[in-house]
Amino acid sequence: MTSVDVVQDLSGDLHAKSSRHLWGHFARHGAGIAPPIITRGEGVRIWDDRGKSYIDGLSGLFVVQAGHGRAELAQAAARQAEKLAYFPLWSYATEPAIELADRLAGYAPGDLNRVFFTTGGGEAVESAWKLAKQFFKLTGKPGKHKVISRAIAYHGTPQGALAITGLPAFKAPFEPLTPGGFRAPNTNFYRAPEPYAHDSKAFGQYCADRIAEAIEFEGPDTVAAVFLEPVQNAGGCFPPPPGYFERVREICDEYDVLLVSDEVICAFGRIGSMFACEDFGYQPDIVTCAKGMTSGYSPIGAMIATDRLFEPFNDGKTTFPHGYTFGGHPVSAAVALANLDIFEREGLNDRVRENAPVFRATLEKLYDLPIVGDVRGEGYFYGIELVKDKAAKTTFSDEESERLLRGFLSAALWDAGLYCRADDRGDPVIQLAPPLISGPENSKRSSRFCVVCSPKPGPGYSHANTDRGRRGVGSAAAFIAARRDFFEALVIADYDIARAQAVVDRLGDSRFSAARIDASCADDVAALCREHRITHALNAVDPRFVMSVFDGCFAAGVTYLDMAMSLSHRHPDKPYELPGVMLGDEQFAATEKWKAAGLLALVGIGVEPGLSDVFARYAADHLFSEIDELGTRDGSNLEVRGYRFAPSFSIWTTIEECLNPPLIWERGKGFFTTEPFSEPEVFDFPGGIGPVECVNVEHEEVVLMPRWVNARRVTFKYGLGAEFINVLRTLHLVGLDSTAPVSVHANGGTAAVSPRDVVAACLPDPAGLGHLMRGATCAGLWVTGTGKDGRPREVYLHHVVDNEWTMARDGAQCVVWQTAVNPVVALELLAEGVWSGAGVLGPEAFDSLPFLDRLNTFGAPWGIQERAVAA
Repeated sequence: MTSVDVVQDLSGDLHAKSSRHLWGHFARHGAGIAPPIITRGEGVRIWDDRGKSYIDGLSGLFVVQAGHGRAELAQAAARQAEKLAYFPLWSYATEPAIELADRLAGYAPGDLNRVFFTTGGGEAVESAWKLAKQFFKLTGKPGKHKVISRAIAYHGTPQGALAITGLPAFKAPFEPLTPGGFRAPNTNFYRAPEPYAHDSKAFGQYCADRIAEAIEFEGPDTVAAVFLEPVQNAGGCFPPPPGYFERVREICDEYDVLLVSDEVICAFGRIGSMFACEDFGYQPDIVTCAKGMTSGYSPIGAMIATDRLFEPFNDGKTTFPHGYTFGGHPVSAAVALANLDIFEREGLNDRVRENAPVFRATLEKLYDLPIVGDVRGEGYFYGIELVKDKAAKTTFSDEESERLLRGFLSAALWDAGLYCRADDRGDPVIQLAPPLISGPENSKRSSRFCVVCSPKPGPGYSHANTDRGRRGVGSAAAFIAARRDFFEALVIADYDIARAQAVVDRLGDSRFSAARIDASCADDVAALCREHRITHALNAVDPRFVMSVFDGCFAAGVTYLDMAMSLSHRHPDKPYELPGVMLGDEQFAATEKWKAAGLLALVGIGVEPGLSDVFARYAADHLFSEIDELGTRDGSNLEVRGYRFAPSFSIWTTIEECLNPPLIWERGKGFFTTEPFSEPEVFDFPGGIGPVECVNVEHEEVVLMPRWVNARRVTFKYGLGAEFINVLRTLHLVGLDSTAPVSVHANGGTAAVSPRDVVAACLPDPAGLGHLMRGATCAGLWVTGTGKDGRPREVYLHHVVDNEWTMARDGAQCVVWQTAVNPVVALELLAEGVWSGAGVLGPEAFDSLPFLDRLNTFGAPWGIQERAVAA
């Protein structure tokens, strides 16, 4: 029984147990109320116990900055728990806590150098108030104990933090509270009073001066601190008006009041920096933080204070008599360090700053709705205020908000596949705060895909032979995708629309449709993408048409994927020594243009290139400390009954690959070429295939892998067999491999045809050979080098697919199916935000684990074979 089966079988029991025993936080309970049960997460998505997926539009609870399913964070926790699971910071220290304190102090502005760990955000706020009180006692001002915060602001649920919170409904059940909490107006510019309603700077000064007014009213000798969020959460994401925090800082200095920046939500990239006070240009005396520090993979919080506040405690006698059993837990601290490593390695703060304008612009399109009054926020933290009358800014009554938010909108958004927050603390607001790994591709509700299958016939080649075998990959991708639920619509585009429609009819799935396209025309590709609101396009035509589809997708602002890259051209003088124009050069030349536009072109994501490149990333990250050779090795034992010679893939592409000078890369030498079919070797393939002679062949892996993976040598060898090699040599000898049109007599006249297309026309279509084929095919990567343990290691990462199985499953022969499954896996990861990026990137540029884990769910698992290290 699979894990999914277990969840489905137990889901009814889980709901019963939840109803009997689980007391939810801020939750309503009673007959007929059953909270959704969330079973897993990956990237920007979560899944419930029914297997339905949702976009996590709130990062859990403003927490999951790095996204769900980050194996390295779980592994960091496991490693630390095995080494030291727990020890308190009560007069002792642990290595992870020390390192994390040092790291946080390094990120924090000014002299915020003293880190006091807690278990969460409310505890950090509570600690800050206690510190403020004790600090002033120790410095001769014992009367300073009160705090000023803002109306509707939320600062936590512990008794002290709750007194600071400005939400009367949250406080009433627990009164009397800790005395000393007082309120000033918040910075909701949408509802600014006259004469400030049209001058945000004047409004900011007005709001800040109300804090000074509150301090004067309570008495400056009684006020210890002002607690402010950089962007106020409760009420719906109120950003600070211009000049607001500068004026607040002046006021606090004037009255000797501590400024506490409560960044439990806003820290760790939510606005675009590690600490949001830097985004708004002010220096606090204390920062409180928590949620994003570990991306939610383990609980922790912190109060970070200046050296000035720590000084009275640094005399060897005075203690801060406050703490938490699990504050600064070593496992949580280790996870936080690993999480911060992700921030730096993946540039999450930069990502937020780059994509925040797109996020805002996308949300501002909602102004077209009569119910949307305001869209406000900063970074990846936004609120959408709902109104009854937009012109008058008329809000809903409490009863109406109850019906609108709890009674309808929350459930409707959830049912539509979006987890967000319907906030009725103040005026009704929908809040969105996605994981920081999110990008423009996740701002859309659903993904709409296009598989481009065929160009228009042009001079010198026949339509029937432009992509024989390749179009089989396109239809196989459609059948594979039909089993998944990650997309809203998929358009199969072909110059011969009847052929595309036949695939749609076979699928019998309303998500699929057919469209006519000329893939040789970039404008046609762009027009189709715009017409069908395509978000991702998979190029399944032969490599001659890579650039037209590539350029069309850029023009339409569409995420692009292909399985073969732009064509190479031989070196004019030394073709078997030096490369000329290499595979993919035309595409990589456009990478800055794609990156500047925030668009992604994921190139070479078939099986080879594609899966082999994912294997390279996996080997470098998880198996080897140093790699000697990355050698892609492809072989099969396939036979086609009734044919002496029948290629199992596009003959056009096969000729292109096999007769061009093979490319090799070596450290210190760079790229160089050899004669076709050079360096023969016998490679023993798994899956019952056995020994096959392999030779050097030109392939994209040799171009892609050195860009992102460190190795001494990169090669590609294909198991062709002697007969196949002899046929290819003969075709080359007599010029039948040429793509240049020649004139031939036909039907009493002359016609211009490409010799290579004539060869293709004389051979059976590979896509239609599946029922005659038997055997299996294997794609994989042979890796040698030094393992993580420092010892020599040799492995073969592989993917074996049996033809009988693929025919029974999807009606596709195994070579075509194996090529098609990988871009479908990639499309799913991109649609869910597990993979994201900008520019022209190969598979090596992405985390390999999500891809390999997901590939296993498609029914054809990958494997790893340890091999004896050569002496």
